[in-house]
Amino acid sequence: MELKFTKEDFSSFRSWLNFDMDAVTWEGKFTQEFEDFWDGFFCADIQFKELKTRFEYAVKTIKTGTLNSWIIWINEKFYCYLFVKKELTLHELSKLTGLSYSNVGVLLRNFFVERYPKHTPYFNEVFQLSDATSPYLHLTFSKIKKDLSLGLFAKKFDLEKVGCEDQDLMTSTEVTLYPEWKVFLQHLERDGKIRNIDYSKIQKRKNNKEIIRFFKEVFVLCSAALILVYGLKFANSYYEKYLTEKIGIYEPEFLWLDKNLTYKQESTDTKKIEADLKALEELAQASANTQMEFKPEERFDTESEVVLTSVDKININDEIRPQDPTIYEESGEGYRDTSRGEAKVYRVLMKSVAPLEIREKINSIITEYGVTQVDKVKPGTIIPGGIYYNLYVPRGKLQDFLKVSSLITETTLYESRIRQPGPPGKVKVFIWIKGI
Repeated sequence: MELKFTKEDFSSFRSWLNFDMDAVTWEGKFTQEFEDFWDGFFCADIQFKELKTRFEYAVKTIKTGTLNSWIIWINEKFYCYLFVKKELTLHELSKLTGLSYSNVGVLLRNFFVERYPKHTPYFNEVFQLSDATSPYLHLTFSKIKKDLSLGLFAKKFDLEKVGCEDQDLMTSTEVTLYPEWKVFLQHLERDGKIRNIDYSKIQKRKNNKEIIRFFKEVFVLCSAALILVYGLKFANSYYEKYLTEKIGIYEPEFLWLDKNLTYKQESTDTKKIEADLKALEELAQASANTQMEFKPEERFDTESEVVLTSVDKININDEIRPQDPTIYEESGEGYRDTSRGEAKVYRVLMKSVAPLEIREKINSIITEYGVTQVDKVKPGTIIPGGIYYNLYVPRGKLQDFLKVSSLITETTLYESRIRQPGPPGKVKVFIWIKGI
């Protein structure tokens, strides 16, 4: 279905909208501009398809919110005008406008409820169009008048003659005052009067302008950034040069230095630096005689400590053996051997994360086995790194004492010799508890 409109149709539609021309044209100052818009937009002998395209073009072109809303309002009122004046069914109006059934129903329902609020339940029912199976798809305006007897209200509000009330805001909107109104008129004069307009090309041209504008803004931004970077670089160089000239660095001046002096390499006299071969031979002979006369005596190295793997290897009956005192006398050609003695001592190394608890256990063992301290240092003294014991253990109880001590925690036992023996019947034992 395709409708074609004449100039009389658009004149009737304009009267049906009930414009307040004094308000719209600012007391008649912009009447000509409004007439140019109306004649250019609603051309005579134009089909509905082209008119619909013009509405879409206007909505996409106009950016001002009020003007955009005004164009949308005229478009919706034109659909209502077609339903009232052209006796279209809801199905025909949906196909003609391209709107869905539900959108057509909502549009007409709002239109009629504003004018006849008393019949709101009726309009809610007939304009509830969910799909193509709705029983009211073939509803017309004549059917509505018949159902509601709207002729009774003709004196108050004749919908066939006037589609908008006086208090409708859009009928008195001063659209001609906006600056974009003149711009839209120029576009309309250039594009709207040409039949068979390819509005896709117009939109494409508009998009191209926006793309060009975007690249212009990018170019300006990049130029400003480059100017700023190079400006800062130039300013930094200038300021650095300024500081170099302002700041003076002290440099000592050696005024007394005779600059006429030059370095001359000293000539070497080979005769003066030749070695005296005879003197060298005498020196070598004297050194050889000295080495022959001095014959070092063999020394005794200190025996390293022995690590005992078991307490059972300790010989508690191993007393100090008497030795010939002459072995300690000086020989005619050497020295006396004082590197080691015959008395044995034992060193016990313990490692524990709780050295204080180990000390308590060892103190109880000391009391049990009759162990005494060696010097003035009290057994179990805490020193940096651990706890120290210097003890005399009875020889008969040595093996049992060391065996019980080794069971307390991880233990390493060392055996070594000293020159000075302890009291008779006792053996010196060092215990070191190392905290880890």
